[in-house]
Amino acid sequence: MSDKDSHKNCISINHICSCIEFSGSNCVDFLNNLLISDLPSLSLNKFHYTALCNPKGRIISSLWIAINDNDNLKLICPTNMKDELINFFNMRKFRLKINIIPNDDQILLDTNGVVDTNVNNNNQIENDNNSKFYHIIIGVNFPWINKENSEMFIPQHVNLDQHEGIMSFTKGCYPGQEIIARMKFLGKIKKRMAVIKNDNQAELLTMFKSRNQVSPIITDNSGNHLVQVIKKLPG
Repeated sequence: MSDKDSHKNCISINHICSCIEFSGSNCVDFLNNLLISDLPSLSLNKFHYTALCNPKGRIISSLWIAINDNDNLKLICPTNMKDELINFFNMRKFRLKINIIPNDDQILLDTNGVVDTNVNNNNQIENDNNSKFYHIIIGVNFPWINKENSEMFIPQHVNLDQHEGIMSFTKGCYPGQEIIARMKFLGKIKKRMAVIKNDNQAELLTMFKSRNQVSPIITDNSGNHLVQVIKKLPG
């Protein structure tokens, strides 16, 4: 398959997302102590969805990570979180010889929620579009946690435990790990992220008024309005 064909169903998301590049000794070990995924178990040169949590187990930001080797990797993050995240990581690297810099690679997202970067432009790639971005995110059952909903939800409430390889319950400690693990082993999940659909936007607003909104409201090709919200489970 040619490069042109491999990206014909992608959209460019550079005004929604930004790239941060890490280089230097033991970048993977550094981030493995901060993110919810078990980074050494992830396949190389491929972006994987992950997240950063605060000590209370609430997600600070959604991320995609691609590991080239133990000394070089890239993170895709919400653009409105980029500067905050760079500061967050720089404050925690202490004396580690790690460089953390913004990267201006082109960022693409396909209909399966798979990210790629640093590809050549071609006429097949559509321009940035928030609605198309969230259609894909909703379709693959991911939350997109950015500046607007940072530190509101724990990973289980936004279904990250329902995806293989995103959450690790066996690696060492990371921020929020104790609360996240307690929910898995000792607690009961009482709330889950779900998509609500309605052809009347005003009615939809009323329906989730008392619930936690995860995503913006988007409209599908049939005129229905969709939104991700946190709903209480029956019982």
